Amino acid sequence: LIKIAARIVKTGRYIYYKLAEGCPNKDLFFKVLENIQSLEFG
Repeated sequence: LIKIAARIVKTGRYIYYKLAEGCPNKDLFFKVLENIQSLEFG
């Protein structure tokens, strides 16, 4: 179970890094990210 969780976190970080790298407008990117997080945990 811990290995699976670690893998998900690693994949999430990789995707997050790729999105941040490919997004020219950082402010917009972080607003979208905040909206996604509020949907998941709200």
